[in-house]
Amino acid sequence: MTKELKDDYSIDDPVIDIAKLFDPTKRKKLRKEIEKPLTSFDPLHPISEEALESFQKWMSDDQGSTIDIDYMHIDKKWFQSLSNHGSWLADTHIDVAFFFFRKRRIENPHLFSQKFTTVDTMFWPLYSVKWPDVDIVYVPINVRASHWVLGVVHLHRRIIYVYDSLMGINNNARLQVAIKPLAKLLPHILNAIAYYGFHGDTKVNYQEWEIERLQDIPQQENDGDCGMFVIKYAEYLMHNHPLKSLTSARMDWFREKMAAELFYMKYLPM
Repeated sequence: MTKELKDDYSIDDPVIDIAKLFDPTKRKKLRKEIEKPLTSFDPLHPISEEALESFQKWMSDDQGSTIDIDYMHIDKKWFQSLSNHGSWLADTHIDVAFFFFRKRRIENPHLFSQKFTTVDTMFWPLYSVKWPDVDIVYVPINVRASHWVLGVVHLHRRIIYVYDSLMGINNNARLQVAIKPLAKLLPHILNAIAYYGFHGDTKVNYQEWEIERLQDIPQQENDGDCGMFVIKYAEYLMHNHPLKSLTSARMDWFREKMAAELFYMKYLPM
């Protein structure tokens, strides 16, 4: 699948002609184009044909089995699991995506209205944010080693919202078992570091947080897509983007896009 599925969603992005770099009479205009604010988040921005062709060629080549990005070394087997239809995503796939989301917010804070961060499955402190600068934390949660869900932790509301792409299979009791430890531990951690004191609330509260499972959200239709849904849930939500275009039919395209961009650009663009 090399083309996005059509929808009523569209966006006009400025395009910079590289040829202008070699035309002195057009450099001034080019500088103005470069200085324009970065474009808003567009989850359906087409995959670069150059990136896709380069990725596909590398995957079919016997040479060069590993590449290096900021977060880790990645081999072809890792990319194969990411890009193949219905393949289960490992914790490292989600960790890589969440790492680049953290990095995106730190390097482009003006693009976000939310004060958020993400954590990976091992809680590594790469591109970490100070607690006083965070209102929302996006947490990937593995349920019984068989299913990924997204936890959206609202620190001021003291609640954990759960985004589950397979609600017909997982019952609330099963999710509660997986998430309750976090709901119990967070009040103690935040009180220990005086998080609420930074925001003018000196009242100590160790009460277990509420867990709410969100209804009427996009659902997966294929086995193995829960990890990609967690990645896209988080990305859409942190940009305050409607979930309408996040569909099961687009999962293969999202997989291919993420794989090609990681390989070619060594990061995840907006």
